[in-house]
Amino acid sequence: SMEKRFPCLYFFPSFNKAAVGYIFCFLAIIISFWALKDKKIYYALLFHPYEVYRYKRWYTLFSAAFIHRSYTHLLVNCIFILLFMSDIGSVLSYTFSPLHVTFLCLYLISMLILIPHIFLVLSEKSNFIYTCVGSSGITYGLISFSLAYFPMNVIDSKLPFISYSYHIWIAFLIIMLLVGLLSRKRINSKLHLFAYMLGSLLAIGISP
Repeated sequence: SMEKRFPCLYFFPSFNKAAVGYIFCFLAIIISFWALKDKKIYYALLFHPYEVYRYKRWYTLFSAAFIHRSYTHLLVNCIFILLFMSDIGSVLSYTFSPLHVTFLCLYLISMLILIPHIFLVLSEKSNFIYTCVGSSGITYGLISFSLAYFPMNVIDSKLPFISYSYHIWIAFLIIMLLVGLLSRKRINSKLHLFAYMLGSLLAIGISP
């Protein structure tokens, strides 16, 4: 029943339910541990729009997603990626074959890495101090995709203003905007917001 969405939030997903997510997280853990131990690797892989635009370090459009600023940063992103890749895989399986689901999950993660970074190259190419690492853009994009794929899905919520998936989508967007405006911490709000909107567009494009 589609009324009972997000079962993955209550247990750790099996490999079959989130194969692409597990492979991504496995690579991210290895590369992040390596980069956190060796700063030369860290700085070689981080995303720096100023240098990408001028010195053509295009490989960092992808490599930066596999390194993180801290072990906590890595852990949080891996948990959310596994949870929501499991949910998305289950939802897509209603319409697509297992092979197509795997391809679509690969496509989804690739687009959530590449397109936000291209956006940042264009918007931050003159900002010498701006750098970016981590897979938070993937996390926000997957959350948005999961909510937007079936926006009229009924949600079992005790909150009177949360009845459908799109209600959560709107609430999450409002929270993101407020955090971006009020927080003084080093939060990449621009990337998070862009990835969140991109996840919704990808859901609309893929949904039957």
